[in-house]
Amino acid sequence: MTLNPAIENHAAVITVRPDREPGSLWRWLGDDPDAHALLTGFGGPADDEQQGTFEVINTVVANGLALSSLVVAVAGWRDRRRAVPPTVTLERDGVVVDVTGASAAEIAAIARALGIPEDDEPA
Repeated sequence: MTLNPAIENHAAVITVRPDREPGSLWRWLGDDPDAHALLTGFGGPADDEQQGTFEVINTVVANGLALSSLVVAVAGWRDRRRAVPPTVTLERDGVVVDVTGASAAEIAAIARALGIPEDDEPA
């Protein structure tokens, strides 16, 4: 994947894996003005999965604010699903975080776990 040269050196590529309805999540994120700008690709299974197991959404975030937009959009999509919202996993460089909400504290914890700078830190 080729990233935008302006952000290539500072961005974190995040893989988003819903355990079901990946097309629905892709459309939801595409309709969200803040999250839409973060999307870079939608594809098949990760290298370690069998073909057709699930689909992944790739995003690029440069700071905590961008990650916040992504997590809030994912949480909104999850909230509108059935009684048991799908599990959504974010992954960067082998670090895996399951998203279960979008409070400020949860977003900050996700950013720290994924090694993404806070909004006021340089990327």
